[in-house]
Amino acid sequence: MPQDARETVEGDATADQATRAYAELGAFERHLGTIQARYRSMAMAWLLATALGSVHVLTAAHVALGLHPLLLLTGVGAVGALGLILLWNLDLMVSNRLLDAVLIEALRLEQRHEHLPAVRTNMMALYGGRGVLERVWAFHAVAISASLLLGGLSMTAWTAELRPDLVPWVALASLAVVALTLASMKAATGHTRQLLGSIARSTRAVQARRELEAAREAQQA
Repeated sequence: MPQDARETVEGDATADQATRAYAELGAFERHLGTIQARYRSMAMAWLLATALGSVHVLTAAHVALGLHPLLLLTGVGAVGALGLILLWNLDLMVSNRLLDAVLIEALRLEQRHEHLPAVRTNMMALYGGRGVLERVWAFHAVAISASLLLGGLSMTAWTAELRPDLVPWVALASLAVVALTLASMKAATGHTRQLLGSIARSTRAVQARRELEAAREAQQA
């Protein structure tokens, strides 16, 4: 077989393998995306249940267990925040990291093989090289903060009835819990942000090179 023909066959085989791998990555992405959508639906339902539970405690004529309504509200907020944190962990710390691994490999295929559609490359460009991680993190952060603040404010109000002198300390402790929780969540996703930033820089470099090559071909034509 002539050398030119052998190179053509090998190039076609490589392109075909890349196309199949690209399709498999897309299927894995859709699977993980479905799982993440379920986690976020569960988070919304959990937050709604926390809100409805709070309304019930405040409006019920008789509260079960013989506990003070404000103390029950503190428990509702704490349980709500705990459930939302668990869902955040499953969403961003498990499923999203698997999804990022797939995204990175798909981006590399798009960079190496120009015949593949640059869907993920364009997505990264549209979101400033950070993907949608920041927005998803904000979704979970708002929900968790709301539950923690519910518990903290209820505890503060309960303390005001028993020990008014301790109210500033309880309020400060409640705000500190919210701040530490958000800081921990932010730090936990820091590595993913750095990795996506590195991939984004590489993607922009490849795009610039391709645009330059296209401009040169246009000038030669």
